[in-house]
Amino acid sequence: MSEIISGLISSWGARRFMNWRDGSRVRALEGGGRLSAPCALRVVDGDKARWQHGQATADAGTVVWRPRTGKGQIVLRQGETTLLTVRSPTAGERWSIRESLLIHRLRSDEGLIDVALLPVEARYFREVLGLPAP
Repeated sequence: MSEIISGLISSWGARRFMNWRDGSRVRALEGGGRLSAPCALRVVDGDKARWQHGQATADAGTVVWRPRTGKGQIVLRQGETTLLTVRSPTAGERWSIRESLLIHRLRSDEGLIDVALLPVEARYFREVLGLPAP
């Protein structure tokens, strides 16, 4: 019984910490900071159909995504990126990414791309790229 209670308490604490951490990034953005947020990305029409976790950094009409591990980057530029759809993760995708994320399907020079961001950070992401609100 005590294992169940301690499991529930640690789960609650982890969720509170994640909410606090996500909120601190949003407060920095609202204060005029630049977007630097963890997100997941996958190239849909390439050989990388798996979600990869990394960091999206935005500055002056450009978003650069770098994977958490490994090399390489994907650059999305304002005027060269088109928003196709915005949706929630499917049940199968929830194994790879958080269910609270919004998935943006984009067409860019890199091909067809899905980017998964928290809803509050997604607004800033769309603003930097000049994309319409869903």
